[in-house]
Amino acid sequence: MQAWYDFVAQFAPELLLALLIGLIVVLLWTFFLAWRLQRLYSLRRSRLRLHADGTLDIETMVQHMLDTLDKQSAQMHRLEENLDTLTQRVERLAGHVGIVRFNPFQETGGNQSFAIALLDSQGNGITITSLHSRDGTRVYAKPVEKGQSDYALSDEEREAIALAMRRPATTSPHT
Repeated sequence: MQAWYDFVAQFAPELLLALLIGLIVVLLWTFFLAWRLQRLYSLRRSRLRLHADGTLDIETMVQHMLDTLDKQSAQMHRLEENLDTLTQRVERLAGHVGIVRFNPFQETGGNQSFAIALLDSQGNGITITSLHSRDGTRVYAKPVEKGQSDYALSDEEREAIALAMRRPATTSPHT
Protein backbone atom coordinates (compact mmCIF):
# COMPACT_ATOMS: atom_id res chain seq x y z
CA MET A 1 0.00 0.00 0.00
CA GLN A 2 2.93 2.23 0.70
CA ALA A 3 4.01 1.90 -2.96
CA TRP A 4 0.63 3.09 -4.09
CA TYR A 5 0.74 6.03 -1.74
CA ASP A 6 4.21 6.98 -2.92
CA PHE A 7 3.12 6.68 -6.57
CA VAL A 8 0.10 8.96 -5.99
CA ALA A 9 2.17 11.43 -4.03
CA GLN A 10 4.85 11.54 -6.73
CA PHE A 11 2.39 12.04 -9.63
CA ALA A 12 -0.41 13.90 -7.84
CA PRO A 13 -0.42 17.04 -10.00
CA GLU A 14 -0.44 15.00 -13.22
CA LEU A 15 -3.16 12.65 -11.95
CA LEU A 16 -5.23 15.57 -10.75
CA LEU A 17 -4.88 17.26 -14.14
CA ALA A 18 -5.85 14.04 -15.99
CA LEU A 19 -8.91 13.58 -13.73
CA LEU A 20 -9.89 17.21 -14.28
CA ILE A 21 -9.61 16.87 -18.09
CA GLY A 22 -11.61 13.62 -17.95
CA LEU A 23 -14.29 15.34 -15.85
CA ILE A 24 -14.50 18.24 -18.31
CA VAL A 25 -14.81 15.81 -21.26
CA VAL A 26 -17.57 13.88 -19.48
CA LEU A 27 -19.41 17.12 -18.64
CA LEU A 28 -19.16 18.37 -22.23
CA TRP A 29 -20.38 15.01 -23.53
CA THR A 30 -23.28 15.10 -21.07
CA PHE A 31 -24.29 18.60 -22.18
CA PHE A 32 -24.07 17.56 -25.84
CA LEU A 33 -26.27 14.51 -25.23
CA ALA A 34 -28.78 16.59 -23.24
CA TRP A 35 -28.92 19.13 -26.08
CA ARG A 36 -29.48 16.35 -28.68
CA LEU A 37 -32.15 14.75 -26.51
CA GLN A 38 -33.93 18.11 -26.16
CA ARG A 39 -33.87 18.61 -29.97
CA LEU A 40 -35.26 15.13 -30.56
CA TYR A 41 -37.98 15.66 -27.99
CA SER A 42 -39.03 19.03 -29.45
CA LEU A 43 -38.97 17.58 -32.98
CA ARG A 44 -41.06 14.61 -31.86
CA ARG A 45 -43.37 16.93 -30.00
CA SER A 46 -43.93 19.13 -33.05
CA ARG A 47 -44.50 16.12 -35.31
CA LEU A 48 -46.80 14.21 -32.96
CA ARG A 49 -48.43 17.27 -31.41
CA LEU A 50 -47.66 16.34 -27.84
CA HIS A 51 -48.98 18.22 -24.84
CA ALA A 52 -46.48 19.76 -22.46
CA ASP A 53 -46.89 16.73 -20.18
CA GLY A 54 -45.94 14.39 -23.05
CA THR A 55 -49.41 13.03 -23.84
CA LEU A 56 -50.45 12.77 -27.47
CA ASP A 57 -53.05 15.30 -28.71
CA ILE A 58 -55.04 13.11 -31.12
CA GLU A 59 -57.86 15.63 -31.44
CA THR A 60 -55.48 18.29 -32.79
CA MET A 61 -53.95 15.78 -35.22
CA VAL A 62 -57.35 14.66 -36.52
CA GLN A 63 -58.51 18.28 -36.90
CA HIS A 64 -55.33 19.11 -38.83
CA MET A 65 -55.93 16.13 -41.13
CA LEU A 66 -59.56 17.13 -41.69
CA ASP A 67 -58.53 20.70 -42.51
CA THR A 68 -55.96 19.39 -44.98
CA LEU A 69 -58.57 17.13 -46.59
CA ASP A 70 -60.99 20.05 -46.90
CA LYS A 71 -58.33 22.17 -48.62
CA GLN A 72 -57.42 19.33 -50.98
CA SER A 73 -61.07 18.64 -51.74
CA ALA A 74 -61.69 22.30 -52.59
CA GLN A 75 -58.60 22.35 -54.79
CA MET A 76 -59.73 19.14 -56.53
CA HIS A 77 -63.14 20.71 -57.17
CA ARG A 78 -61.50 23.80 -58.73
CA LEU A 79 -59.31 21.55 -60.90
CA GLU A 80 -62.36 19.58 -62.08
CA GLU A 81 -64.16 22.82 -62.98
CA ASN A 82 -61.10 24.03 -64.92
CA LEU A 83 -60.90 20.69 -66.72
CA ASP A 84 -64.59 20.89 -67.70
CA THR A 85 -64.08 24.43 -69.02
CA LEU A 86 -61.01 23.40 -71.01
CA THR A 87 -62.80 20.34 -72.39
CA GLN A 88 -65.68 22.50 -73.60
CA ARG A 89 -63.25 24.94 -75.23
CA VAL A 90 -61.36 22.16 -76.99
CA GLU A 91 -64.59 20.67 -78.33
CA ARG A 92 -65.45 24.04 -79.85
CA LEU A 93 -62.12 24.28 -81.65
CA ALA A 94 -61.96 23.63 -85.37
CA GLY A 95 -59.99 20.44 -84.95
CA HIS A 96 -61.61 18.42 -87.74
CA VAL A 97 -60.11 19.27 -91.12
CA GLY A 98 -60.98 17.99 -94.58
CA ILE A 99 -59.20 19.09 -97.78
CA VAL A 100 -60.21 18.32 -101.37
CA ARG A 101 -58.11 19.45 -104.33
CA PHE A 102 -59.73 19.60 -107.76
CA ASN A 103 -59.58 21.12 -111.26
CA PRO A 104 -62.82 23.00 -112.04
CA PHE A 105 -61.73 24.30 -115.44
CA GLN A 106 -60.45 22.25 -118.33
CA GLU A 107 -58.01 24.92 -119.56
CA THR A 108 -55.86 24.91 -116.40
CA GLY A 109 -53.46 22.15 -115.53
CA GLY A 110 -53.26 20.32 -112.20
CA ASN A 111 -55.52 20.45 -109.20
CA GLN A 112 -54.81 24.07 -108.22
CA SER A 113 -58.27 24.68 -106.71
CA PHE A 114 -59.28 23.38 -103.27
CA ALA A 115 -62.06 23.18 -100.71
CA ILE A 116 -61.21 23.09 -97.00
CA ALA A 117 -63.66 22.31 -94.21
CA LEU A 118 -62.65 23.42 -90.68
CA LEU A 119 -65.14 21.95 -88.20
CA ASP A 120 -65.48 21.36 -84.48
CA SER A 121 -66.68 18.09 -82.93
CA GLN A 122 -70.36 19.05 -83.57
CA GLY A 123 -69.77 19.75 -87.28
CA ASN A 124 -69.83 23.52 -86.87
CA GLY A 125 -67.31 25.71 -88.64
CA ILE A 126 -66.58 26.94 -92.16
CA THR A 127 -65.64 25.86 -95.64
CA ILE A 128 -63.12 27.84 -97.63
CA THR A 129 -63.03 27.25 -101.36
CA SER A 130 -60.45 28.58 -103.78
CA LEU A 131 -61.15 28.42 -107.52
CA HIS A 132 -58.03 28.91 -109.62
CA SER A 133 -58.23 29.84 -113.30
CA ARG A 134 -55.91 31.46 -115.82
CA ASP A 135 -57.56 34.82 -115.17
CA GLY A 136 -57.17 34.71 -111.38
CA THR A 137 -58.16 33.02 -108.15
CA ARG A 138 -61.45 33.47 -106.31
CA VAL A 139 -61.97 32.54 -102.67
CA TYR A 140 -65.33 31.72 -101.06
CA ALA A 141 -66.16 31.06 -97.42
CA LYS A 142 -69.39 29.52 -96.16
CA PRO A 143 -70.57 28.88 -92.59
CA VAL A 144 -71.35 25.30 -91.63
CA GLU A 145 -73.66 24.16 -88.82
CA LYS A 146 -73.96 20.48 -87.97
CA GLY A 147 -72.41 19.55 -91.31
CA GLN A 148 -74.84 21.68 -93.35
CA SER A 149 -74.83 25.23 -94.73
CA ASP A 150 -77.56 27.72 -95.57
CA TYR A 151 -75.58 28.40 -98.75
CA ALA A 152 -75.45 26.00 -101.67
CA LEU A 153 -72.44 23.69 -101.29
CA SER A 154 -70.44 22.35 -104.21
CA ASP A 155 -69.66 18.64 -104.47
CA GLU A 156 -66.09 19.35 -103.39
CA GLU A 157 -67.25 21.33 -100.32
CA ARG A 158 -69.61 18.50 -99.31
CA GLU A 159 -66.74 16.04 -99.76
CA ALA A 160 -64.42 18.21 -97.61
CA ILE A 161 -67.11 18.36 -94.87
CA ALA A 162 -67.56 14.57 -95.01
CA LEU A 163 -63.78 14.08 -94.75
CA ALA A 164 -63.56 16.45 -91.81
CA MET A 165 -66.40 14.68 -89.99
CA ARG A 166 -64.79 11.24 -90.50
CA ARG A 167 -61.32 12.24 -89.36
CA PRO A 168 -60.42 12.55 -85.71
CA ALA A 169 -59.57 16.00 -84.44
CA THR A 170 -56.06 17.12 -85.24
CA THR A 171 -53.79 17.21 -82.23
CA SER A 172 -50.62 18.97 -81.29
CA PRO A 173 -47.40 17.11 -82.15
CA HIS A 174 -46.55 17.28 -78.43
CA THR A 175 -49.36 14.95 -77.39
